Amino acid sequence: MELSVVRIHKTTSAGSQPWVQARSVVHPDKYLSQCPFILLNEEFYPPLGEFPIRSHDGVIAMTLVLEGSMTQTDGTGNSWRLEQGDSDFSTGRGGVLRAEASGEQGVRFLHLWVNMPPSLRPNVPQRQIVRHADTRNASFGDASALLYAGSLGAFSAPRRSPWPITIVDLSLQAGAQSSLPLASNERSFAYILSGSAELGRNQVRLNRGNVAWTERTVTPGDVNSLEARAMTDTRMLFISSPVIGEHTSAVEDDAAQCVAPPATSLLTIGGVRYRQPAP
Repeated sequence: MELSVVRIHKTTSAGSQPWVQARSVVHPDKYLSQCPFILLNEEFYPPLGEFPIRSHDGVIAMTLVLEGSMTQTDGTGNSWRLEQGDSDFSTGRGGVLRAEASGEQGVRFLHLWVNMPPSLRPNVPQRQIVRHADTRNASFGDASALLYAGSLGAFSAPRRSPWPITIVDLSLQAGAQSSLPLASNERSFAYILSGSAELGRNQVRLNRGNVAWTERTVTPGDVNSLEARAMTDTRMLFISSPVIGEHTSAVEDDAAQCVAPPATSLLTIGGVRYRQPAP
């Protein structure tokens, strides 16, 4: 089955500091309609700027550097550097990392939170860095792709998290077409990083900063297709994950987790403040 786009929205600017650019891509207030995705931010910091990167217990936190570089330091003094195209995945205890942008460009990155069922949450913190050179190169029609996590069609990435999540950086030249094979039990969205494209059976036109959520058929074992055609040179991030409570490995109590993401009454991430999603 060829899928349609069922909902689109634009990113919103946030943050009170004029030298910090932040976009709220996926907002926690919409959690009930986007489970298991809690939030996605796009942020930019100038060279030598220091800033926190937060996570919560029970979520998969992913940071992907789009431009520039940064160094992260945890509470024990361990530090690691992320260059352009590198990503950092962590699960386990929540907390705050201290990060510092470096280089002439500063740093531009994406920060994602994905919820997990209680039965799969690790007892100890876990971290894995996926370097740009270690991503899985893939192609879907005319599109070239970098697969950071999970699997898409015949391609699998080096990163596999406790709860399945697929993260793909997809590039298409003007006029190019692509067909993405999507599992029917997964919720997915595309974020246009640059350019413009038509997406889905209904050929929805998307530009830089647009977010598109795709149709779900929820038929076990089915694989559907999402068609994309680039109007200009286009780069998009595509993210997909099963809905909590519908995955075959979830226990009975996990079904309720879509109404109770692990967040405090107020989330502060990169200078952007969010209220807790309503139950």
